[in-house]
Amino acid sequence: MFSIDLPEATYRRMELVSEPRIEKGIAADAFSVPSSFIELSDPQHLMLQKTAVDGDKELEAFLAANDGRYRYDYVRLGCSFGPQNGERFEKAWLKVELKPEAPVAVDPVTAVHGPIAWSIFPVDTSQELEESTSTKFGSTAKLLSAEIGSSTKIAKKLYSMKGYREGKANPFWELYSNQADALDGVVRFHMVVRSPVAVATLGAVRLEAVISNRSYVIFREQRAFDETPSAEFVLPGV
Repeated sequence: MFSIDLPEATYRRMELVSEPRIEKGIAADAFSVPSSFIELSDPQHLMLQKTAVDGDKELEAFLAANDGRYRYDYVRLGCSFGPQNGERFEKAWLKVELKPEAPVAVDPVTAVHGPIAWSIFPVDTSQELEESTSTKFGSTAKLLSAEIGSSTKIAKKLYSMKGYREGKANPFWELYSNQADALDGVVRFHMVVRSPVAVATLGAVRLEAVISNRSYVIFREQRAFDETPSAEFVLPGV
């Protein structure tokens, strides 16, 4: 088993832009900007290399078998919810779109012609835990956990969360409050991206949230509602 321990990422305060809403064919009146805030981390990533897997022979053999064909990058994302003045984060979605920087040919064996989310974590959880910056991998570069290791522990409550579309180019997570607890504090998302070895992968992150029954999209800077990502990252080819 191989473990990666990344330092804490930089979190940036985001702008919440109200999603346009149509009521009976007429645009609804504009709503005031909420007091609550969301901070989004800068995406962090690290390529998994067969020469640096800390003696994990099975993982080393797996990476070696794919050498020259695919590469595997670990990506960590995070957001921090800050409800204010009685407002409540009801739901949130963190979506990732992966695409190759340049067109690639279809693999005749797997029929995969671009990057995919090889593994995502969490997949389905609603438990209380202490999260850390340490992440563990199995013998096929699948994420086993993001659990307590020697890294800095961050006490938090993990709310109901589900991950979707593992193995696809457009994975996403859905988070939602329950009767006892609303979304509050830091939540992290982990992903291993498989890409054609020589082609850079572009990642677009989009974060959306519902605050007291109003939908908002989160941007780096104030702008009209559109399809602009909340954040972006690049996984370089080798």
